[in-house]
Amino acid sequence: MGPLLILCGVAATVVLRTRATVDCDVGINVGAAMLGTHLKAVLMVLVLVPLAEVARRLLPRGLALTAIVLVVLAASLWLLADSAPPIDYPQSVLGCPGNRPLWWPTWLPG
Repeated sequence: MGPLLILCGVAATVVLRTRATVDCDVGINVGAAMLGTHLKAVLMVLVLVPLAEVARRLLPRGLALTAIVLVVLAASLWLLADSAPPIDYPQSVLGCPGNRPLWWPTWLPG
């Protein structure tokens, strides 16, 4: 259950950031702009899966699941904040104030 939860959380984060980057036309080449985000996502999975396995073995089931969910949420929020365009980045699309699409939730970073 832990690895599946981690993969789903990280994948949802990457899809959300990629879609926002494409919708706002951030950067010359979206693929190149997203390379760092995708590499960080792979590293997150490679680090979080063994940590989840350790938590699963050492903690009671409910506590382990809660810990995994909280760590995945924190890591996903960090990835969104880390992969956001810089504040002074030029705005490419008029419908994207601050290089955020209009559908972007205001409570999410970046």
